[in-house]
Amino acid sequence: PSGLDTADLPAPDAVAYLAPHPGQGALLLECIDPSVTDEDDALSVDPALDLFDPANGFAEPPATASYTAGFLSRYRAAQRARVARIDDKARSLIERRRAARARYKRSGAAADLRLATHMPVITVHRTDADPRTVDLSLDPSDRRYGSVFGARPDVTNYGLIGFGRTTTPEAWLSTWSGLSSNAAMARTAPEMTLPCLVVEYTGDNCVFPTQVLAVHDALGATDKTHVRVRGDHFGGPLQGDGPEVAGRA
Repeated sequence: PSGLDTADLPAPDAVAYLAPHPGQGALLLECIDPSVTDEDDALSVDPALDLFDPANGFAEPPATASYTAGFLSRYRAAQRARVARIDDKARSLIERRRAARARYKRSGAAADLRLATHMPVITVHRTDADPRTVDLSLDPSDRRYGSVFGARPDVTNYGLIGFGRTTTPEAWLSTWSGLSSNAAMARTAPEMTLPCLVVEYTGDNCVFPTQVLAVHDALGATDKTHVRVRGDHFGGPLQGDGPEVAGRA
């Protein structure tokens, strides 16, 4: 609970959403790499789920990939399964600390106190693997090939950057788990009844058209408007545009 419901805050008149995403966890759920077979080995790969294997439809950039519906169905299911496994790990780490805290209250033992105080960190490898970043026929838009992290997701997916890469168990469950987090527009948007403006960038390669439309449709407001403006995720110009994109938005 945030406590904001009891805070003395000025009431807003309306809300504008600029390039809105469905929630950190919901976003990560669709770009986490499900081919990771060992969470302690960043290079482990299940070939049957490898987004960047030509056998599954990948093509060397700048050519766009082409995935079958069957592969994408297996891929999306495996993404959920991987997030569920990380959820289980996070809960077990939290329970270990809680159990040690309870033991310490009874025993006063230094070993229990150390374990009760220890804050483990979860490392989540390879989180730049949304099929839409390399197969432009999926959820089509004006976007360029590549993700918000770079023009070569097949490379950046193995690098340092990415969503939710390093978290505490609580932070994973609270924010980055698309299965456990409450911070998702699908859950919270229906409570928004103020007039709403949703501004979508047509070349966004982080949030895709169906996701923005889902945010708009989930809003509880009866007075809501959805407009589309050419530009990338950060409001930058697409090819052939001038610098006035952000101004139009």
